[in-house]
Amino acid sequence: PAAVIRCALLIGNPDLDPASVLTGPEAGLLGPRAVPKRHNDFLRGRWIGKKLLGSVAPGADLRDLLILPDDRGVPCPFDAHGALPWSLSLSHTEGFAAAAITPLPGLVGIDVERPIPEPSLVAQDYFTDRERSFLVPAGDRASRVAAVIWSAKEAASKALGEGLRLSLLAMEVSDAGPLEPSSWHPLRMSISGHPPLSLWSWHEQGAVVTVASVGMGDAALPRWELRV
Repeated sequence: PAAVIRCALLIGNPDLDPASVLTGPEAGLLGPRAVPKRHNDFLRGRWIGKKLLGSVAPGADLRDLLILPDDRGVPCPFDAHGALPWSLSLSHTEGFAAAAITPLPGLVGIDVERPIPEPSLVAQDYFTDRERSFLVPAGDRASRVAAVIWSAKEAASKALGEGLRLSLLAMEVSDAGPLEPSSWHPLRMSISGHPPLSLWSWHEQGAVVTVASVGMGDAALPRWELRV
């Protein structure tokens, strides 16, 4: 059977207790100078990530699970026995946090974005000519189309383990898909010098979620395991 990409979405900004979510090593990643927003984003990302991991590790307490970055900054999950056999990706933006997992050796990336208020400003520096051409016919939906393109680039760079080391202009979305809500839509993207990826986009009220996978083929589909 095809592998499943399990996804989770946190909507809103719940009042989370850091002591019930973070282990000592995780809390130490923030540093003493982290601003409150950074603390909140980090906590929401870890919380939804651990809730998702708990769906495949029944009975595990949040503090039984550990999410630490590797030397590339990719989040890696652990429990008391060591590394877990899952590829994990986390994302957050104002009012939302998202996570995705899939069994190794598959690789996954997820990104959640709000519609971009001034899409032309982002497009002129970070979109290819072809990507910019999608914005004009979109009219008043251009802010959401721009969010799809940006989110796809972010998710792809995470799945590849490249992060900000990969130029956003090296990735080109050739099909931004429909903007219909409440279903996963495939996207098309080419990346110079990298293997092909599979991408899907979901339109939530007030946000766009994009999932990218490497080494799993188009048969591996994302599904919501948790939406809270």
